Formats: sequence, structure tokens, C-alpha cells
Amino acid sequence: MLFRRVLTAAVIASTAILGTSACSMMSPIASLKEYAPSDGTQADLGSVKVRNVMILTNSKNPNVYGLIGSFVNSTNKDQIVVLGYDNAPSQQIKIKAYSVYNLGHSGTKMILLSLPKLKEPASWAGKIVKMNLASATEDVLPVDINVPVFDEFLPGYQDLINALPSGNN
Repeated sequence: MLFRRVLTAAVIASTAILGTSACSMMSPIASLKEYAPSDGTQADLGSVKVRNVMILTNSKNPNVYGLIGSFVNSTNKDQIVVLGYDNAPSQQIKIKAYSVYNLGHSGTKMILLSLPKLKEPASWAGKIVKMNLASATEDVLPVDINVPVFDEFLPGYQDLINALPSGNN
């Protein structure tokens, strides 16, 4: 009788322990999944980490677009990233060794882009622009990224959008 009670208690305890701890066996652990914790996109181009890249525009002047983001160089050599999009002339960004190059924030200017004019709607806001990133200093394959376009209706970027030039390009 005592053996039966001990066995029953052990089975109940084991079931309770397995029942409460086995949840992580069935569902994936979210902290192990890679994701971009921002509104922009990210990519790795050799030793350069490209983070939170996005294009901003203002609905009052939908022909002005500014590229913002961060470029991280964790090597001991200066790196040059070449940006290209939609048959426009490419632009270069030089990132010094062991540094972060902020584009359009933290006191730096954004790169102004000339996107093709659209019939309807008149703005690229809410759309994706395909950009190409290449390294001029490392022998790595170029990377294509899909860059989102946001306007003033996305909270949090109003100061950056207000910094866009007011004239048409």
C-alpha cells in the first residue's frame, strides 16, 4: 500500500514537471530567431553590417526621398560600400575602421534619391525599392536589399522627414 502511494505521488509529480517544462520542447524559442528589430532592412556585406536602412519621404513633397541607415565596420581597415538602385548613378559610402557611419541621423546628412515618378499614387510611400550594395574594398558578392519607403504617417520619423529638403529634385 505504501509502495502504491509513493508510486502514485511520483507519477503525479513527474507528470506535473514534464507538463510545465515541455512547453519549450513543442514551440520554437523566439530569442534564437534572427530578425531586424526596426522598421528598416538589414544586410551583411562582407565585414560591413548594414542596419535599419529605409527611405523617407513627405506626402506634401512626394518627389523628395532620403536614404537613412547605419553602416558598421568592425575591421581595422576602411571600407567602401557602393549603393546602386534603378539605373541611377551609384553612390559611395566610406566607413572608417572600427566605426559606425550613420546616414541621415545622429547629426549626419541623408543621401537624397531620385526615384522614378509614379502615375498613381503619386508617392513611393508604402512601397519597396530594390537597392544593390557592393563592396569596393573587399572581394565579396554584392547584396540586393528591399528598402521600405515611409512617410510622415509612420510615427517616430517626423524629425527626420522634416529634415528633407523642400524643393523637388
